[in-house]
Amino acid sequence: MKFPRIISSFLNPFFITFYFFIITLNLNTKAINPLPEKAKWIIYGLIIIITYVIPGLFIKFYGSFIQRFFKYGQKEKRIIYFFIVTVFYYLTYYLLIQLRLSPIYSLFLFGCTSLLVLCLIVSFFWNISIYMVAIGALSGGLLGVSMVFNINLLFPIFMVILFSGLLGYSRLSLGKHRPLEVYGGYLTGLAIMLVHYFLF
Repeated sequence: MKFPRIISSFLNPFFITFYFFIITLNLNTKAINPLPEKAKWIIYGLIIIITYVIPGLFIKFYGSFIQRFFKYGQKEKRIIYFFIVTVFYYLTYYLLIQLRLSPIYSLFLFGCTSLLVLCLIVSFFWNISIYMVAIGALSGGLLGVSMVFNINLLFPIFMVILFSGLLGYSRLSLGKHRPLEVYGGYLTGLAIMLVHYFLF
């Protein structure tokens, strides 16, 4: 079970936004105004801190505090975590709007925020695979950037689709989800993200 666990760790949903920014901030194209190297590192830092470090710490300490006073199951915990992460993703989206960066970046964060709200609602009655929703969003984000902004992203798209298959296999091998939860998660992330790039 080592390989499935490694793949699941490497493609943790918390890392997906960071991967998107690594790919898109380093594109060499006229469709995006190039940023100085220092500005890129500042954005990387902001993304890691706001979408990973702060919500991760908040979830850890908030969860420990709440569990002392209330008893709730895995389903309730999952919903609370979704709410916390959604708030921080919206804050990141709002920050990018203020920085007036290319819509390539803000559309992805907007799509992620919408997906988190959707997953929060769906989690009340279905155990959708968040891992697959996240990598589906990455696939949809890159496809959206490629088609809407006419940027050649064939290689990264191919690699993300390949890793999507490996991640789906890993989640099934670990017994975390059923096939429909895996396929449904990926298609949901892909479709919702594409909608954001084509309609917003």
